[in-house]
Amino acid sequence: MWKSLIRSFSNSSRPAEFRIGNWIQDQRDQVPWFCETLLRFGCLIFLLILFPPAPSNSKETQVPVLRTGSFLSDAFSDSGTEAAVPELQIFAEFNQFQVASGSQLTLEVRVIIPEGWHLYSIQSSESKDFVPTRLKASSSVHLLKDSLRENTPLLQWDAVLEKQVYLHQGQMLLEQDYRISPDASLGIQDLEGELIFQACNNNVCAPLTRQPFAAALVIRP
Repeated sequence: MWKSLIRSFSNSSRPAEFRIGNWIQDQRDQVPWFCETLLRFGCLIFLLILFPPAPSNSKETQVPVLRTGSFLSDAFSDSGTEAAVPELQIFAEFNQFQVASGSQLTLEVRVIIPEGWHLYSIQSSESKDFVPTRLKASSSVHLLKDSLRENTPLLQWDAVLEKQVYLHQGQMLLEQDYRISPDASLGIQDLEGELIFQACNNNVCAPLTRQPFAAALVIRP
């Protein structure tokens, strides 16, 4: 008796299971394809939120920083790296306005420094505590000759460096000798350059700055 009941139950349940499977398949066929794609995309976003990618630690992505305890690090930390760069007045001219090709002449640069600020001498420092002032001005026409010269700097106490250094206050005079290329074309051959400097006062130092200038020159026959 039990065997006959089990066989009848088994036979009656198989069509029901088959019908349920067909119903599920029919329902899947009726779901639009973009709904399934949207569902998969939502799952991907959910996984990214739960497990965000770890930041890269490669050397290429690391930002170089100033060495702790260095002069620049301390000066910028005290100022919040927001010290405004003072606007200098730069007057540049050659000692001759018109010259022939192959001639030698001198560029004279006069720098007016705002009150309360100072620029450092062109002399380099072994301690590397400050950036010396320098000129960047040359071309295929204006060929450098000899070294850059400056007016006599002041030996004064620098409150930021906490030691005596050579510096300029009020104004700074620079001279640079040039030789005009023998192949220079006739006509206007103005020299364009930059004054590279670091300005400081008794509290902070401004970032290293480049300020352009130009000196008029005409090459005559």
